[in-house]
Amino acid sequence: MANLHTTLPSYPATHINQFHADARRHLPVTRKEMHAAGRMRLHEAYGRSAAGIGRSSVLGRPVAYTYGSVPGYVPSEAAVAAASTYRGKVQPQVAAMLRDGRILDHGTSFLQDQSGMRWAVGTQKNKLTAVNQFKAFLDTAGLTCIIRAFDGDEVKPLGAAKREENLLGVFGMTRVMAGLAIPTVESYIALIRTWYEWKCGAPLGIKGTDRACGGAVSAVRSLREYFPPKDPTADVGRSPVTLEILKALVLAALAVGKIDLATAMVLAFNGLYRMGELTATTGAFDFQVHLAETDITFLPSFEAATEVSIRIGASKADQDGETARHHPRVLPVTKDFLSAGRWLKILFTKRFAVGAHQSLPLTAVSKYKPLFQDAQGHHLKESAVLAFVRRVLVKDNGYSKSAAANFGTHSFRIGGFTRYFHLGTPIEVLKRIGGWSSDAWKAYLRFQRANGMKFSARMCCEDV
Repeated sequence: MANLHTTLPSYPATHINQFHADARRHLPVTRKEMHAAGRMRLHEAYGRSAAGIGRSSVLGRPVAYTYGSVPGYVPSEAAVAAASTYRGKVQPQVAAMLRDGRILDHGTSFLQDQSGMRWAVGTQKNKLTAVNQFKAFLDTAGLTCIIRAFDGDEVKPLGAAKREENLLGVFGMTRVMAGLAIPTVESYIALIRTWYEWKCGAPLGIKGTDRACGGAVSAVRSLREYFPPKDPTADVGRSPVTLEILKALVLAALAVGKIDLATAMVLAFNGLYRMGELTATTGAFDFQVHLAETDITFLPSFEAATEVSIRIGASKADQDGETARHHPRVLPVTKDFLSAGRWLKILFTKRFAVGAHQSLPLTAVSKYKPLFQDAQGHHLKESAVLAFVRRVLVKDNGYSKSAAANFGTHSFRIGGFTRYFHLGTPIEVLKRIGGWSSDAWKAYLRFQRANGMKFSARMCCEDV
């Protein structure tokens, strides 16, 4: 029974990294040895928790809520031996934990401490940010007493839960006013709820259901009237691609044999496409979503084409793709160097080795192949287009890295719209070409001083 008097390890216990180093020198090879090693690690971790040092110090140790061990209670050695015996042998680590007399308190605290580690590292960091902001808010409101444990069968009064929900709503309002996006604040509220429930053993406020969000989230969403969500695809800070820049980019792409890339850039500019509609953003190619070879139709025929029809799938303004299927965008096929129709025809001619005055074989194109491909025949990535654009601007066109960083893949759509507008294209026609169903097109216009001077001069001309 000598082993029965093993005590809890004093802190600092063996560091986990040191344990791994020791384990590499003495690798347990049997299940029994592995179990013994795990028992030792668990025993040391429990000892640190009992000493008041837990792994969850980042978010604060959870409040222990148990029925409570009797203060000062010391169990008999016979009881300890009976409770720590397995197959006739007393496990010393278990005996040490039981002998303390506070196994219920320490054990509950330890398990709560462990449960806080179920979150991924990124989630812990986000939760920490949200919790710290919430704590600061509580400090200013003098409501830090809200964070407390609920023991046993205690039920939180409905009035208290409603006050907590209102408190979360006010907290959310202050974060939106401080500058956070409304979806971010919604995620903060969810992170705070899970942290509170883990720490205090009770839900915070009145959570929503699958059919309806909670009161706090509903209140935060109502603020959209004052803080309308930004269009993430508008990218209004980007510089527009001009006709001169586009020509330089196309020539650079052709110089390295990237005809797919050149055609994609010209099509995005002429057809006012988002580059993500033409190329790969995430995931594998899906012909039901992405632009495939069969989505291009030359009219009246390939060899005598005067226009080209492009059917894209779902888009931001057409999320089910209905408009794109029934009303595809049509662009002319001209002899101009930057004609999108011309470059699409050149792309198909080279890809399928179509001779002069020959028609395109119907079996050549496939709905299972992306329209724009990289050198390996895979779906051309939007990130590859962006990297190419910025590299060419810096290397061949004298842009600084900071100036080139102002250009993105959306710069083609912005630049194309700006050119259409200054050519005098009616807004209704522009909205149809660009697929806008609202006035979001206004974010794409880049005002040019020369145009302003021209129209201002005409205002003073009596001959007009």
